[in-house]
Amino acid sequence: MPPKNNEAPSAVAPIAPATDVSDQIDKMCRLLEASQQRSDEAIRALTAAQAKLEATIAELRKANEATRKTQDKESPNLDGLGTQKEEMLREVMQKFSDERSAYDSDYVELFSRITERSPFAEWIQNEPKPRDFLIPPLPEFNGKGDPLNHLFQFKQKMALEVNNEAIQCKVFSTTFFGPSLLWFRQLNHDSDSSFEDLRRAFLQQYNANCEAPRTMANLYQIEQGENEQPKLYLQRFINLVHQIHDVEPATTANLFVKSLQVGSLLHENLTMTPPYDMAKIQARAEGMFRVLEYRERAQKKSALISMPPPNNPSPPSTRDEKRKRQELDHTKGGKRPGTSRDPPRYSSFKYTVP
Repeated sequence: MPPKNNEAPSAVAPIAPATDVSDQIDKMCRLLEASQQRSDEAIRALTAAQAKLEATIAELRKANEATRKTQDKESPNLDGLGTQKEEMLREVMQKFSDERSAYDSDYVELFSRITERSPFAEWIQNEPKPRDFLIPPLPEFNGKGDPLNHLFQFKQKMALEVNNEAIQCKVFSTTFFGPSLLWFRQLNHDSDSSFEDLRRAFLQQYNANCEAPRTMANLYQIEQGENEQPKLYLQRFINLVHQIHDVEPATTANLFVKSLQVGSLLHENLTMTPPYDMAKIQARAEGMFRVLEYRERAQKKSALISMPPPNNPSPPSTRDEKRKRQELDHTKGGKRPGTSRDPPRYSSFKYTVP
């Protein structure tokens, strides 16, 4: 916790925009671009010079080989001259490589300082994590949602885990990602000395994303759609009522009746006997919805029962055709087909006396 003294607490300094870091980054980018252009031009010039030197060295070596055969031992050694020029070229390339490495190291050092610095005060950074503390699953924020909802959810979950202000600051910063994480990294160093400072900066940055609170005035603007079912509209109206603080029951019930479509069964029922609150409206509406659903099911069932038979009945089976053919043969003098009601028939037998 921050050191306590007898002095009165000073007002929290306003959070200044992080322009110094952006200016340094822009300056270094411009320097790197200029050095990159100079290095490209130097590389092209050195490449051209190297090609010329190689051609010159090749010609000198050919001339040296030609004159070595005709001249005596006092002729100059051109191979030594070519080796000296190659060494000079290597020194120039090494110098350019060292200069470029210096620029790269400065660039890396600048970005390392930006990423390693923290907007928290020293006492928050040095606060150790409790041994038995585990970070609970927390919602993430990318800069597009409602900051108040995000803050409320975070406070509710952290209240069950730990009551340490430094730990809350560190854990709250882990919920940022995307644009919100970039905003957090650009805060001035030592600008947040408490969780209240971080909360104020967070709400000030994303104040435009806060949803306007619902009031009784919103109930005067809602009404049932032309083709909207009464059951769905009732649920939509109740959801809006739950978002309003200090709702007046009588006024809410009266506004619901007026927002219904004129001529509907629910509107006529509630107009004849006006209710006093939404609980009675919901109870009466649920009973009416059950009656309507029962009537609808009964109409569908009666329609299926009174449906006429189809014009093209199914063709008779093979068994029916066989029976009809046997009955037709019997009427024409043929043999009647046997049935289960006919008496049993016994075959003739002979009995001989031994």
